[in-house]
Amino acid sequence: MELDKSTEFKMADKNEGNTKVVQEALRLNAEGMTNAAIGRRLGVHQGTVRRWFRKLGLPPKKAGFKL
Repeated sequence: MELDKSTEFKMADKNEGNTKVVQEALRLNAEGMTNAAIGRRLGVHQGTVRRWFRKLGLPPKKAGFKL
């Protein structure tokens, strides 16, 4: 299936926005936030955050207290 140019541009714009959100998710992860907290902050489901991180090769993060 071949896409017309306007569809290609829309898809590129959508992916650009996702890239910024994923970068913000990575920043929040580095600050120690859980996937659930990141999802709440960014307005997405925690499963979406987990999928982003899995695609990037990050190890799974378990919620809980750090001593």
